[in-house]
Amino acid sequence: MVDELISRRAAIEAIEKLQSAQPACKWIKPEERLPEKPGVYLVTLNHTGVDFCEWYESRYFGWLCKPCYEVTAWMPLPEPCKEEY
Repeated sequence: MVDELISRRAAIEAIEKLQSAQPACKWIKPEERLPEKPGVYLVTLNHTGVDFCEWYESRYFGWLCKPCYEVTAWMPLPEPCKEEY
């Protein structure tokens, strides 16, 4: 469990660094616009900071996140790196 939390924290820190390196990525408020298709998105939650949540659409639609947390902003995940190492 501790390793999982450390890995999750490391992923969130990497995303935060990526955001500062890619100023073109902008946070979108849910009141302004919602995702156009289902998938995983980077979100800001009201109690925890940055995390990942899933946007779903079926008969209903909404965010699939931790219970009792509100998505206050979202953005698509960045494209994966295409360079070969």
